[in-house]
Amino acid sequence: YERSLAIREKALGPEHPDVATSLNNLAELFRATGDYARARPLFERSLANMEKALGPEHPNVATSLNNLAALFDDTGDYARARPLYERSLAIREKALGPEHPDVADSLNDLAALFYITGDYARARPLYERSLAIREKALGPEHPSLAYILAGLAATNAAGGELDTALPMLHRAIAVATPERLDALLQAEDALRRVHARAGHPELAILWGKRAVNTMQARRAGVAGLERETQRLFVESNRGTYTALADLLVAQGRIEEAQVVLQMLKEHELRDGFLRSDAKDPRSTRIELTGLERSSFARFYELREQQAALGAERRALEIKRKLGAASATDLARLEEITTRLFPELQAAMVGFLGSLNERVLAQRRPGQEVTNVKATATRLRRAVLELARSEPDSAAVGLQYYAMDDRLSIILTTPGAPPLAREVPISRQRLNEQVTRLRVLLNTAGASADERPLKQVLAELYAAMVAPIRADLEAAGARTLMVAAYDVLRYVPVAALTDGTRYLVEDFAVVSFSDSAFQLPGDSSAPEWRVAGLGLTQPIEAEGLSALPQVRAELQGILQQPGIQGQPWLDQQFNRDRLSAVLTAQRFNVLHIASHFVFTAGRPDASRLYLGDRSPLSLAEVAAQDMRFDGFDLVTFSACESAIGGGRDSHGQEMESLGAKVQNQGAQAVMATLWKVYDESTAKFMQEFYRLRAQPGTNKAEALRATQLEFIQGKVRRSSAKAYTHVYFWAPFVLMGNWR
Repeated sequence: YERSLAIREKALGPEHPDVATSLNNLAELFRATGDYARARPLFERSLANMEKALGPEHPNVATSLNNLAALFDDTGDYARARPLYERSLAIREKALGPEHPDVADSLNDLAALFYITGDYARARPLYERSLAIREKALGPEHPSLAYILAGLAATNAAGGELDTALPMLHRAIAVATPERLDALLQAEDALRRVHARAGHPELAILWGKRAVNTMQARRAGVAGLERETQRLFVESNRGTYTALADLLVAQGRIEEAQVVLQMLKEHELRDGFLRSDAKDPRSTRIELTGLERSSFARFYELREQQAALGAERRALEIKRKLGAASATDLARLEEITTRLFPELQAAMVGFLGSLNERVLAQRRPGQEVTNVKATATRLRRAVLELARSEPDSAAVGLQYYAMDDRLSIILTTPGAPPLAREVPISRQRLNEQVTRLRVLLNTAGASADERPLKQVLAELYAAMVAPIRADLEAAGARTLMVAAYDVLRYVPVAALTDGTRYLVEDFAVVSFSDSAFQLPGDSSAPEWRVAGLGLTQPIEAEGLSALPQVRAELQGILQQPGIQGQPWLDQQFNRDRLSAVLTAQRFNVLHIASHFVFTAGRPDASRLYLGDRSPLSLAEVAAQDMRFDGFDLVTFSACESAIGGGRDSHGQEMESLGAKVQNQGAQAVMATLWKVYDESTAKFMQEFYRLRAQPGTNKAEALRATQLEFIQGKVRRSSAKAYTHVYFWAPFVLMGNWR
């Protein structure tokens, strides 16, 4: 698209209608993948070109209007979208006539706007008229009918007419050929919503799984696009995954929900930073239970037949267009089009119509779901392994994910099935609390009044810990492995408080990533040999201040009993030195004290500054396949490490850093959640390494003990004032093998 646009602009001039077409095509790609910021100016320029070259009443202008309206529609700006849709419809009716297929498109899009804004009375007649036009022009079996049928069915369901909605959705599934993934996804997700509304959770889950697997296949189609475009695509479709997980949790099918959440986490982080990893989560699928597989067997048979006939029909149509089709070929094409395809679609509709009764009859109240083929998640395997190899740690897993109207918490313990707790707090409220917390910590820092800070931490404790506190105590938990989703990844869980005690005073708290392929393994190396790399100078172009305490930080670490190693500062810390350290096999800990700046979803722009002040991007780390094999811990004691930020940031950049370094060989990673104070961080790191060097102390215990010393006022500033403020001790996050 970009090359086509460049050629046309150069050959035809920037205002030619063909240039407008190229602009529109590129904008459509960005819109389809959720990259609205890049799509909008292209749509607007395309519209302006069309109006100037062809006049305001031309059908091509209507197309540009419709596409720009769709962008506003996608972003929730319905007030701007509606007049554009209405103008597009008026132009098309006048220029093309009221029965033209393009008029049906405008009617469908305007109907969808009314549906999403709750105006079902206006949406329904527009959908019905659009469907009638399409059926008359293209026939009742055309794949494009799937979109209209799904929209009309959803409108009827919203109005309480479930009996009419289901046959329409069954027909939508039948006419949507396998390559029409968008249409399939829309119809499958609509069936999930309709059955959930009708009180049929088994069928809602079945269609939710179908929708997730269709999304998996659809994601493969954007695999070659820019990482930011892929990230936005996943972000705009995350509801497909979370809605299924929510249904599964509500039915007590916690382990299946955990598999879905692991898939979502893998997608978020791969499309942000992990794209070079060999294992591609786009190939994974959510498994059906035994009952679901047996119920759906006929569906897959019909789908395979439909796919085979579709491929044969496309090949015959190409031969016909090239004038190479024989009489036998033409007869076969006619047979497929007029008899075989309609028969298959009728069989599909009949099967789906009987599916409801069969599934509901098979799933009686109290009957357990069996034969789930999905393997245990990495979190589950980690909890079980730690119960065997290090029972004294009493490790449990905690997963947090927010729905629109509630927070779901999943607790994984070694001696029982996972359990779930649901908290009636909205995603919006959680986002507001986390945003307020981040503002307090990132703007005021240590000067922030601790009263409003503790208030937010107490509110988050009430939502995230209080509902499962009794469960943790019943399980005898001592170590919490936290896997959070969305903005909850920014929460310093160790600092959550009930008003009297911080959580870390009762538990060691570590971070667990579903996308890191390594699990907590053997105990870490008995003696640490540390390669210390640091930057003390400012990066003026970035506005990054000097880090004068880095020298003392590295020297203090290397002076601790039981710690050996060597430091390299400033000009000594360059690319060659980093490469030599990674390959020397002399060290088992890499400690980097420098600025690490994140840009959400942009590994090419997320960068570590080396001692010679040159940037090293995460994209380069991936492209050069920098290996961290043999390192028990990689510490980013960095001014800006793991903080990211921005409107579209959901904490995935912090988790991606840890997962990326682990997947390239490291056992564990330590980073920070916000901009840290140079002097206190130096003291924190020295104390952490000192405590870890003591016999029998693992990384998680050393981290907790260091945090407790800060809380208790045992570590003081040069001014003799203690570092008790949350800002000083809570940003440190330990990811991976904490043993």
